[in-house]
Amino acid sequence: MATTSNKEFHLAVPEAQSIEVKLGSSVSVRCLLSPEISAVDLEIRWFKETECVCLYKNREVTEGRSYEGRTGLPTDELKRGNVSLNLRDFRESDMGVYLCQVISEDRTEEKTVEVERAKKDSDAQPVNQTSKIQGTQVHLTLQENFK
Repeated sequence: MATTSNKEFHLAVPEAQSIEVKLGSSVSVRCLLSPEISAVDLEIRWFKETECVCLYKNREVTEGRSYEGRTGLPTDELKRGNVSLNLRDFRESDMGVYLCQVISEDRTEEKTVEVERAKKDSDAQPVNQTSKIQGTQVHLTLQENFK
């Protein structure tokens, strides 16, 4: 596996995925380094609009004020280039456009991912995520945003 000394990387978002979640459950907003290199020593920032949702810097995770106790990164998978944002206690207000930034010394890569309510005629097969918390079920589409 390549290390972070190899500065040539970009961010990739897996193909659009359609999932069904219950409000109050967990959602992963997927984003990966390509080629697969370790992100352990990189800086990772997730924003929703202008608000910082989650920051990983110097091997520490800091949550944005409005997201305290609800966000995280898969720290055990950073070495495989997985820089996805994990959202707990999912709320309708969490829908929108997210920006993932990965910074390595003088290089910054960015990718936007949209979390939106799925259209009823979606061809994607939903993946059911279960939750212990009762709530309204929401059908979401997670996809790269090219706007």
